[in-house]
Amino acid sequence: MASTSEPIAIVGTSCRFAGDVTSTSKLWDLLCNPSDLSREVPPGRFNARGFHHPEATHHGTTNSTRGYWLNLNPASFDAGFFGINPTEAAALDPQQRHLLEVVYEAMEDAGFSLAQYGGKAVGVFSGCMTNDYETLSAKDELSTSQYYAIGNSRMQLQSCRVIGSRG
Repeated sequence: MASTSEPIAIVGTSCRFAGDVTSTSKLWDLLCNPSDLSREVPPGRFNARGFHHPEATHHGTTNSTRGYWLNLNPASFDAGFFGINPTEAAALDPQQRHLLEVVYEAMEDAGFSLAQYGGKAVGVFSGCMTNDYETLSAKDELSTSQYYAIGNSRMQLQSCRVIGSRG
């Protein structure tokens, strides 16, 4: 099979990283002046000391009480802006909430309005980490949200929703 190459252009960016790195300029500053962004588990996330064991292979525990945490409140999300009802928004994995915001910011960074591209095929490339919100959401099947499936699906489809939601 012959390989064909086509040029691509990255026209807009946005990001969320530990250490309050919420823009590409802050990311560049961090890359130019590296620092350790790890910190203790934020209060309210979970009791890291309750799961701590110094032996890394000890089952059901962690040998670290530090991590790379976003300085954002996972519950703060303007659901109305994205046309999502509050009940559905509460079921969304915080990674999906952040993805919606970051995609909007990347479009804005590129100088595009969502209305300009509403309903059109626009590529959004993203990455995500774990599915711990999904695991926590499924612990009690009697209190699982009716939006559990869409709120915890992998993110590739969620970014398409952003492009079409305001167009």
